[in-house]
Amino acid sequence: MFRFKGPSFGMLAALSFFFAACSGENSDDNMSLIKGGDSSSPTSSGGKSSTGGTSEGGGQTLGGDGGQGASGGGPKGDIPPLEVGSGWPKKPNEYSWDGSWEPQSEPQGLYDSIYFDAHDVEGAPSPRLPPGLWDWEITSLLASWRGFSTRVGTFDLLSDTQGMSFGWRLQRVKEEGVQVDAVMEVFYGSAGTDIIDLGPQGSVNSTGNPQYGKVVGLGDGPDMLRYVSGHSASIRLGSSATGSLADNDLALIGSPEGAAEDVYDVVTTAIHTGPGSDLVFVNNFERAAIDLGNGEDARTDSLDPQDGADIVVIGKNARDFRVFGGRGDDLFVWHVDEVKSTEAWLGPNFFGGGGWGDALWADEGIDRLVLNIPQDTLVVTRSADLVPGSLLMFLEEDQKVVIDTPTEDDPYARYYVYVPPSSSNRRTMTLQYISADNSVNTGYFFVTAVEEVQIGIDRKGPIYRLDDITGEVVLDPTLQARDVIPSRAQYEGVMNTFLR
Repeated sequence: MFRFKGPSFGMLAALSFFFAACSGENSDDNMSLIKGGDSSSPTSSGGKSSTGGTSEGGGQTLGGDGGQGASGGGPKGDIPPLEVGSGWPKKPNEYSWDGSWEPQSEPQGLYDSIYFDAHDVEGAPSPRLPPGLWDWEITSLLASWRGFSTRVGTFDLLSDTQGMSFGWRLQRVKEEGVQVDAVMEVFYGSAGTDIIDLGPQGSVNSTGNPQYGKVVGLGDGPDMLRYVSGHSASIRLGSSATGSLADNDLALIGSPEGAAEDVYDVVTTAIHTGPGSDLVFVNNFERAAIDLGNGEDARTDSLDPQDGADIVVIGKNARDFRVFGGRGDDLFVWHVDEVKSTEAWLGPNFFGGGGWGDALWADEGIDRLVLNIPQDTLVVTRSADLVPGSLLMFLEEDQKVVIDTPTEDDPYARYYVYVPPSSSNRRTMTLQYISADNSVNTGYFFVTAVEEVQIGIDRKGPIYRLDDITGEVVLDPTLQARDVIPSRAQYEGVMNTFLR
């Protein structure tokens, strides 16, 4: 249960950019932080025949006109093994992490509307940049860019073998990682592939909440984001407010390793993925939200009309979180037995659609919660029958509507614990799991508009249908378990090697 509070950090960040610009620090290099830019206009090149790439990772290193040591598109030949199933996501191609995008021409919206042509600025050629707010108002040209490039990094322009540009990769200033805050609000994201890897010690803090400042977003395209820690942040990998072109995103949030007991890397944070089909891995997070498809720029009372089937994989420590599926047939995977907590209540909420208003019941997809617990876990439907090694699933009698009061004034975060019933009297169902050795006890957690629960992550996992009108929980042997659950370790490998 959380609410983002605090002052607007945007002004503080902007002032820091301005002072950095005025100080003259590294002033000789500030205009050429992205090298190799030409003076051509970034208009789309029509009629380009796609090279297609290879879904098996046998691509090549491609040239680009971008920055320091820039390389272009295509998975390298040494891309690590990646097991994919019969459905989405597929293996990477030349342009996208999931093989979903194969542009025939340079995407519109790849470049900033001002800094696209290496024109003269104060006697030096300007860098070619992705969309952003790179000036300090009109008084200091490129001041915000100088602050960003000093604190965060520069951008490599990604191009394919035929010279068509299609995205950007952040080249961070510190290999070990960068810590960002409202400095990220000046980067708007492009319409292509944006790869933002903040590094092994990367963090995102105190930024992106539109109630207090500007949003942080990556725009259209098949974007990729990775960082390990942070607090009080809201990030939009995609949004209906910026379009939905090829907007299948990949996010790896939190440390890939487990944390100590009751330790969380990412707190009071919301990750919004918006349109398309998105894959999110999140570890060690608390009082946080994963929004896979809310609409109207991520309001919980709206569903994005362009949202597809999404997957979230929740690992290691996780407590007091919520997941919003949006539209489509979504998959929520929770590695419950990885939790290390002394708390008797973990308290997550899973919503097949949104968390408020009409969005609660507007999703027509079939959503599934996959609990990575032993397949022989006993399933019970009465709280009196709950024992170690069992999973309780039931519909509480005389259920009363309960709002999460800390979030109810925030249209981008608010949700119900127990929701108002639908027109057909669908309601929230309550679950609780206790591991056989008593090391994990979730306490009550809640699912709304989630139609199926799968036990275990392999193809033999039993699947139960939830009737959230009658409260019946029915084992259905006709339902098929997903053939492959995405592996975070494998997608860490993709992030390390893709488009290098």
